[in-house]
Amino acid sequence: MYDLLKSNRQNISIVAEIAVKYSSKINYKKSIEVLETLGTNEGLLFFLAATLPNTDDPDIYFKYIEACTRLGNYKEVERVIRETTFYDPVKVKDFLKEQKLPDPRPLIYLCD
Repeated sequence: MYDLLKSNRQNISIVAEIAVKYSSKINYKKSIEVLETLGTNEGLLFFLAATLPNTDDPDIYFKYIEACTRLGNYKEVERVIRETTFYDPVKVKDFLKEQKLPDPRPLIYLCD
């Protein structure tokens, strides 16, 4: 996966699909590491969106919130915060405060 991304950034969707398809065989942390190493928030978001319904791991939820925020998808951040409790609220609050969001609703829902 790393070599595919390193050789051509247009392989992001292929690498994300591979990570999703083989998530039972490839450690999800390794997949996240590869996608983050090369700064592919779109690929990371695709992988995490497919992984999210099957997990309650706070790290995956935080990575998802982080990727959505970096891509400006604040509505999705707000939805995840409202509909789940699988994330670490203190860690997410600190992250969102650092980002200086143009729309504070995700932070308001979190603190509420």
